[in-house]
Amino acid sequence: MLQVRDNHAHLHKDHKVKPALEMNAKKDIPYRIKSVTWEALPNGEGGSLGIDQTSRLHSPLAHWQRIFPDRQSPNDSHQATRRQVLVKVQIDPPPRDKQVWLRSFDIDDPSSPHDQYDPNSIIDPKDSVNLDLPNDGDEGDNYGTPKPGRFVGAVDTPVVFINERTINVVTGEGGIAKVIFEVTMQPGDNFRVIATTDQNQLVNLAPRKRVKDGSIWFVRKDAQGKVKRWVGKVSDDITRLKETKASPVLTVWRRLWVEVDSMSMPPIRIQLGEDDLTTGNIPDPPLDALIEAMKDAYVEVVGMPQSYDEPETTWKYVFIAGGEGDDDFFNYCRNHCQSHNLQLIDFWVVYIISVYEFGVVSYWPLDNFSPIEEKDDPNDPAPIDPDREDRDNDPDIWYHTDGTPRAETAMNGITTPEPEEYSLVAYEQVRDTCVQMRLQNPKERRQMDIHRVYAGTVAHEIGHHFELQHTNTTEPRDLMWAPGPRHLEGGEDDSQEEMLQQRPWLWKPKDILTIRKTPYP
Repeated sequence: MLQVRDNHAHLHKDHKVKPALEMNAKKDIPYRIKSVTWEALPNGEGGSLGIDQTSRLHSPLAHWQRIFPDRQSPNDSHQATRRQVLVKVQIDPPPRDKQVWLRSFDIDDPSSPHDQYDPNSIIDPKDSVNLDLPNDGDEGDNYGTPKPGRFVGAVDTPVVFINERTINVVTGEGGIAKVIFEVTMQPGDNFRVIATTDQNQLVNLAPRKRVKDGSIWFVRKDAQGKVKRWVGKVSDDITRLKETKASPVLTVWRRLWVEVDSMSMPPIRIQLGEDDLTTGNIPDPPLDALIEAMKDAYVEVVGMPQSYDEPETTWKYVFIAGGEGDDDFFNYCRNHCQSHNLQLIDFWVVYIISVYEFGVVSYWPLDNFSPIEEKDDPNDPAPIDPDREDRDNDPDIWYHTDGTPRAETAMNGITTPEPEEYSLVAYEQVRDTCVQMRLQNPKERRQMDIHRVYAGTVAHEIGHHFELQHTNTTEPRDLMWAPGPRHLEGGEDDSQEEMLQQRPWLWKPKDILTIRKTPYP
């Protein structure tokens, strides 16, 4: 366990500590800052640190770091300290008992403006063409609280809190001081800590990102909060001694855990629809597209341990949608999901299962389900009209109540609404869609090149867990795009389904912002 010193009780009303200010009166300070670095807490007690990762919108410098502040497993015994990390300050010459001041900063968003993916700077509105002249407004753009993070104590050396983001610490053996810093929980929040031998260097200092190269600079403000001048880069180069130095950028990443299940193979001698060709076990939902897209939101996707995996769930051919407490989608998932209790604790997990097909019989006359056939028996292993009910590659046209035609469009996935959200993907319907797109030969009973559509459907459905809405455009631009006839009036064919294979594995900027701002466990 860490031995932590916390002299927070010595705060004056004006949040300035007199002994610290008096000792800072010397002009010629005989020592300088050598380095300011991030370190993990000992014994694996804090958040896990690593090198920051590159994505489409984020190109960190090689020494930037990331931290995962969430549970590392469902039974993590150190959950209370996962948000914590050490800030190590070293001075040179390295005497003991020397004063150092530290302040934490919520620096500008590390995402870079991108002409293709975020041309309007939706993710980071401060990234605009005129922001090499800094904004006098709120310097913070983190979504967690407190925005600049906070210090919570020091290791084996005295510390005085000026406020939760500014402290005065005394060096120990080797001229080293270690303080404990606590980050927020929102993905994409980012921090930097400045250490100085001269407290006056921290007065009215604020970070700014230069748009042209993404580097983090600092500005000096006057008493009214107006930018007075550019200070320039605060160095984190450990080869040079400086009066004031900064830590590398530390960015919060989160882990999204995914429990995946899949249905067992069809029973022997069951009567299937004429186009239903899958006869083996249903493949587990692939997470490739979700993994790729979530990087832009600073989220790492992790599969739940194998003990949560149920690769052969109960066979079911026809699902009933709607009804008070009788929705088959919800009940089927609720019976097989093993992680729903984990959602009640500080553990971020979603559930998705691959089933054979939906073959929907609906109690509710909703357009997003197949037409109701009142004489259908939901217990019949094969619906009356498999081609129509399967919503598959057979080009049936059905009609609205007013007689206007509406195209049959495959419903390859569905997500149940809150409070317990579950997602389902119908593997046979995905395969049927790919037959229509000539990605699979309908006469062959083997899996072919359907992986891209399958993985994209999985990511699309999990996107609904974040309340992401369908992208209603004529061409696929992101994972929340869906074929038009189901969502746009006037469609009389399902030709847009052919574009599912072109759906890119990314979220649109607005959705990335939604994922980053939404509170999570």
